[in-house]
Amino acid sequence: MNVRHVTPIIVFGLAACAPESRDIATLLVLNDGVQNGPLHEDGFGGDVLAPLTLQGTVVDPESREPYSGPVFSDEGNWSGSLQDGLLDGDYEIDGGMTKGSYAQGRMSGTWQAVDEDGVLRWSGAFVDGLEEGLHEWFTEAGGPAATSGSFSRGSRCGEWLQLGSPETHPPCPNGAEDGPVETYHQNGQVKWTGSYAGGAIDGVWDSYHDNGQLQHRRSYASGVREGMSETYRADGSIEERGSYAGGLRDGVWESYHDNGRLRDQLSYVNGWWNGPSERYDPDGQLVSAGVIGPDGERCGEWVVGAETVTYHPCDLPLPVAVHRERAGRRYRLNVDAMRLTRSRAAVRRAAGHPGRQGWV
Repeated sequence: MNVRHVTPIIVFGLAACAPESRDIATLLVLNDGVQNGPLHEDGFGGDVLAPLTLQGTVVDPESREPYSGPVFSDEGNWSGSLQDGLLDGDYEIDGGMTKGSYAQGRMSGTWQAVDEDGVLRWSGAFVDGLEEGLHEWFTEAGGPAATSGSFSRGSRCGEWLQLGSPETHPPCPNGAEDGPVETYHQNGQVKWTGSYAGGAIDGVWDSYHDNGQLQHRRSYASGVREGMSETYRADGSIEERGSYAGGLRDGVWESYHDNGRLRDQLSYVNGWWNGPSERYDPDGQLVSAGVIGPDGERCGEWVVGAETVTYHPCDLPLPVAVHRERAGRRYRLNVDAMRLTRSRAAVRRAAGHPGRQGWV
């Protein structure tokens, strides 16, 4: 699995800090370090802040030794601690609105996020930096989860409730299972076929509608979505096809209208909607066409209906530097302001616009 890295040495600008706790902006991240900010799109159309991940070893700029001790960020409004240059121990964002723990630089144990009124909005567990077990997202105080389901090594598995609608994924492995697996609908028709390897979902998995028609064809590598993905309607017609790399959408994805005509042809790079984009109506007429920039926004010239609309140049240096971690989570960092942000593009994606896709 290829992971994109930035410059081997990233210097975060100087800032005054109390001696007992260091501002992260005064430290260095070495060894292909990447600072990824905490934007984490949830499953119910809002934003839940997920934790900051520092990939690399954090060192003191004077001694060049791995730093151990408490750290904070005024701009990003988070606090935690480092042990031998890695996040370790309790971690909080926005004064405890999102909190959990790290172990040797990776998320571990139970994490949760609450809103401004202290109402629980998300909770779930992590093992070695990957989602594991039940995760739940809430939209109403005291109400049932709007989205809920289980993860295995960072990939969705089993039966999910997605915004109140049922969603099916390969059955979750139980322990160190190996070999073929087959499950069935209540009417006796095959529901899922696939195999486990080393206790993880692996290889090609097929799911079927209860009428016997193929519904999903997915490919996994040690529990992570990798390679082709196809979705079919109950009548056998294609609904969507594309591919994954490292758990995130990558390359050209196509979706189709009920009549079989092309609806969307979108480009993804490491999970981001990025590159040439075309959209058609059910009659095959072009609705819009153009290029989506690395920030998830339209750029250059677009054809929208009968008009041509010009946006900012696609090669314009972006104020937001996008660093991508290929582990199913989504992060953004506003380098210019040295703060963690929710961008307008992310809000649009969370509202249902095509954007970064990984948890599908």
